[in-house]
Amino acid sequence: MTGITLPAEVTSKRVFITIEPFQDNDPEPFFIEPLSATAGITTGPANPVIMSIDNAMPSGRATRPN
Repeated sequence: MTGITLPAEVTSKRVFITIEPFQDNDPEPFFIEPLSATAGITTGPANPVIMSIDNAMPSGRATRPN
């Protein structure tokens, strides 16, 4: 991660978890975000962010040819 000093200040910012493709060299987040939320002013170890599930995700099925 470049440009981020840990612990990161996330108060009032959107936080999310993405699913990244294998061998993704792009530093930008991938568009599939199964969990996201906005951190509150009291967010911290004693008051974690409750993330909501995004059910509007693309889906598919991978099969291996015989």
